[in-house]
Amino acid sequence: MKGRKRTTATRCDRKGDYAVAGLVEKWGYDMALPDLAFQLSADCERRQTPSIYDRCDIVFAIGVNDHARK
Repeated sequence: MKGRKRTTATRCDRKGDYAVAGLVEKWGYDMALPDLAFQLSADCERRQTPSIYDRCDIVFAIGVNDHARK
């Protein structure tokens, strides 16, 4: 499996760039993106804040090539 997946946090300066193959190897092919985001933010200090508006929020960037058919 080729490609990379970029992530960014909306409430802090965290960013990531992950090899898709590495994510699949570590977390499995069928993990839902919200569950994956939860795992990737495991060490974020904002994850357990009382206010839902301040909690860690990781989003996945989707590029044009993510939708291309071959």
